[in-house]
Amino acid sequence: MTRDKAKQKSALSADRVCCAVAACVLSYLAARLIVSDFSHWYVPLPAEATALGQVIAVACLPVMVLAGFGMRTRHRGLVLIGMLGGLAALWPQVLS
Repeated sequence: MTRDKAKQKSALSADRVCCAVAACVLSYLAARLIVSDFSHWYVPLPAEATALGQVIAVACLPVMVLAGFGMRTRHRGLVLIGMLGGLAALWPQVLS
């Protein structure tokens, strides 16, 4: 009986590591898309718009990682971060 419990615990640990890696990757992609959106947002001064986007992305990145990994329901955070990334990817097409 103890072997079954040990296998279940290691599988749970591996699942948490995979979820954490996925949350980090999705959060990074969403932050990168936010920066690129800000650079297209204010065309007369693209360097300043990019700097503002970088500040916002750096501030939001830890929050997105925690939301992606730490939600109570199993994959709700990953879906939330994926939706945010999709919205950030589609935002320039909505504005133009």
